[in-house]
Amino acid sequence: MRSRLSCALLVAFIAVAVVAAGTTAASQPSPQPVSSGGTFVFTRTAPPAAGTASPQVAGQIQCSLTVDNPHPSSHNPGQVNVVSHVSCDSLVDNIALTTKLFRAGIQVASNNDQDFDLPFLNGQANATCLTARYGGTADTTVTAPPGYSPPYETGHVTGTVVQVNC
Repeated sequence: MRSRLSCALLVAFIAVAVVAAGTTAASQPSPQPVSSGGTFVFTRTAPPAAGTASPQVAGQIQCSLTVDNPHPSSHNPGQVNVVSHVSCDSLVDNIALTTKLFRAGIQVASNNDQDFDLPFLNGQANATCLTARYGGTADTTVTAPPGYSPPYETGHVTGTVVQVNC
């Protein structure tokens, strides 16, 4: 009897410890960015540091992520490509953009682009054109300038699947 009681108390103690640990972890702010799909906003939380020339005067910076329909390339005959765009209404510190091209649901191309201190970035991925259904995706991480919150955001969009005849 004493052994069963000790075992039951041990199990109850562990259960309370697990619940308490989960509550503590849940109450902590997440270090992960907010995955926002195609649009997101950075909000000014602090004025620019003294002595710095900051072009940022807006209370908010709005950004959007889009991906165009795949199409035969006009620059590279025999290729199909998809183009993606990140566009912000003011300068941001960094934009990283990954563009992927899918043929019949299978990834056939991927390209990474990155730039600093610009309000926009375009990316593209291309592959040999075969008559099929194509789609594209875009993933981005945009880093806000100092004094804006959140410090960065991620986004993902999936474009329309379309028939491309080569």
